[in-house]
Amino acid sequence: MEDLVTNLGFARIAVVIGIGVGVAALVAVAASYKLSTRQTPPGQPPLVYLNNQNLEELRAAFNAAADQTRLLAMLSPT
Repeated sequence: MEDLVTNLGFARIAVVIGIGVGVAALVAVAASYKLSTRQTPPGQPPLVYLNNQNLEELRAAFNAAADQTRLLAMLSPT
């Protein structure tokens, strides 16, 4: 019976440690995202957020490079 109680105690400690590690990992990822510089490599145009005001600018830049390989990637967090 004592072994069962001891094992349950260790299981609870393991769960608490696991939750703590998970929370710490989430905080680290959030801090990394918030503090990152979001810079592009030299020679690459800067990143932009698309909206209704700059959509025509994107279309013009895309069409201006018709003689080159073009790639349009749209990423969403959902």
